[in-house]
Amino acid sequence: MLQKPAYPEFKFCPKCGEKLIWKKEGERKREACLSCGFIHYVNPTPAAGVLIEKNGKILLVQRKFSPWKGLWQAPAGFVEWGETPEETAIREAEEEAGVKVKLEGVFDVEKIIDDPREEIVVIFYKAKIVAGKPKPGSDAAKVGWFSFDNLPKFGSASHKKVFEKLESASKLRG
Repeated sequence: MLQKPAYPEFKFCPKCGEKLIWKKEGERKREACLSCGFIHYVNPTPAAGVLIEKNGKILLVQRKFSPWKGLWQAPAGFVEWGETPEETAIREAEEEAGVKVKLEGVFDVEKIIDDPREEIVVIFYKAKIVAGKPKPGSDAAKVGWFSFDNLPKFGSASHKKVFEKLESASKLRG
């Protein structure tokens, strides 16, 4: 059973330091500051990843760190401040799998609720390698090419779901 990450609560306003109260804002109760007007909106964190196919196989990275240490996923990571999701996907392919890629468009968008750190919305891009040979990067223990009928154990159920969609799309392409 999936366990959602805990709802992050503040006791004090991150802008002015006053005590926060719960207040109805729109259709939800949210933490709010009566002093400066700050409202604590809790939103999923944006991330981006790449789906790289070659000769009927998909490139995956084995996670070096928690969560899901030792399990597999697409090269992916959090969007950094000042970075577009496309830039994130390109950066993560190089950081985790040692390859430079050209993005071919958005394949899927998934909300990951089984990450113990927080809820995440991942934009998955289809990509092609334009330089480099796959090798483990900063937070990958291994990289590998896997056929759809022999996929390793995934960390996030959402990553597995994306690969099932990718497999279906690959079969349709023939």
